[in-house]
Amino acid sequence: AVVALTARPDLLMAATEDRLHQAQRAPALPLTTRWIGILREAGIAATVSGAGPTVLALSTEPFPVELAEAARADGLRVLELDIADGVEVSTTTV
Repeated sequence: AVVALTARPDLLMAATEDRLHQAQRAPALPLTTRWIGILREAGIAATVSGAGPTVLALSTEPFPVELAEAARADGLRVLELDIADGVEVSTTTV
């Protein structure tokens, strides 16, 4: 995915297609699965991050405002990070 993101963005969709795990996890992660479908249908490479339920979306373009608003309306937290920003880790207490 790194090569696709930095040098070959045309490969992002293929690089984020999970043929081994996503279908099996879909029943346990309905909102995650729904949003992966919405994003991929919009042409945004998306996959389950780790064990889920986080959705990882990768793009060389800004995230569409209407999708961010719809995701927030679904109760999702949208974090937009630039490649140069590296990793952001946040924790919440229950």
